[in-house]
Amino acid sequence: MDSIYSINIERAVLSSIFFNPEELEDILGVLKPKDFYLPAHKAIFEAIVKLHSEDMPIDEDFVRNRVDKKEVNDNVLLEILSANPITNTAAYVKEIKDASVKRELATLATTIKKVALEEKITTEWYLSANEALDTIQGELYKISTNSATSELKDMQTVTSDTLAYIEKMKKLGNKYLIGQTTGFEALDKKTTGFNEGDLVIIAARPAMGKTALVLNMALKNVERGKGVIFFSLEMPAEQLMLRMLAAKTSIPLQNLRKGDMDDKEWSNLSAAFDDLNSKKLFVDDGGSININQLRARVRKLAQIQENNISLVIIDYLQLMQGLGNKDRHQEVSDISRGLKMLARELKIPIVALSQLNRGLESRPDKRPMLSDLRESGAIEQDA
Repeated sequence: MDSIYSINIERAVLSSIFFNPEELEDILGVLKPKDFYLPAHKAIFEAIVKLHSEDMPIDEDFVRNRVDKKEVNDNVLLEILSANPITNTAAYVKEIKDASVKRELATLATTIKKVALEEKITTEWYLSANEALDTIQGELYKISTNSATSELKDMQTVTSDTLAYIEKMKKLGNKYLIGQTTGFEALDKKTTGFNEGDLVIIAARPAMGKTALVLNMALKNVERGKGVIFFSLEMPAEQLMLRMLAAKTSIPLQNLRKGDMDDKEWSNLSAAFDDLNSKKLFVDDGGSININQLRARVRKLAQIQENNISLVIIDYLQLMQGLGNKDRHQEVSDISRGLKMLARELKIPIVALSQLNRGLESRPDKRPMLSDLRESGAIEQDA
């Protein structure tokens, strides 16, 4: 059997669907039409999926009427229908999926070669080293996401896992703070802190203190010995540090900016610097980043820090770049979804600041609503 495709296995799975249509639900949980190597098999599976979605019978006549005669001739259907029945369909389905992933990896290898050698077939392949890495990481992430499968959990497994969770919480002494601190005790009591896999959106109109709020959150976590990554897309790291020092020392920010301090304040500032030098706060102030770049940097640092990163902060979401030539609404939706998936993958909370639409300022009641989030409804769904 060729490692990247097997016509016989594809034929056997399609035959199994014709003879046992009830198996299709399980197969659809793993395979997509693109997973089939032979174009005719792909077209047949697409027709089967379409018939299933329309609650139509899955048989030879209905499939024949749904496929292009140029792609699928009668001989292909006859070979499928005459294939020997199989009993372990799941094993055959896994072989098709594995072969599909290998083909995608082989295609990616070709892409890597083009990008690395900068073959100017088209202008889009002429990339810098960083752009090349972002392209490759993005494509690899797509492959890993598409190849991931999950199993349904029965109630015994769910109840057992839930009981283990409750017992773990009991051992913590019934504390109200379960996750990472928000930096504010009253807020911790209401939220139990920022928990694994959370995507937290903090939104307000400009100049309402969003950055000051999350800097306090970052400061409280690093003081507890936790690692925090701060992506500042709006201001340089030095300005962030000035704000953090103002919060830590109670020295007015304007005085810090001018260096206008008495001896006691200089002493407090020196002590604050010494303390912060030992903390695990990492700042990216590049000002321009997309979801693939952010994902790669967080993963890399989490690995270097041996998974001691407890919080990721992004200031702010709408300044992140999209991927490709999509409209801005779709770009923000992709960014939001990517952040939620990253939080779940690394089991850390991600806090993203967001702008609100200008429309709320014209309302008598200026209390923000979810619909005021700017540029995409996906933000409120993912959070």
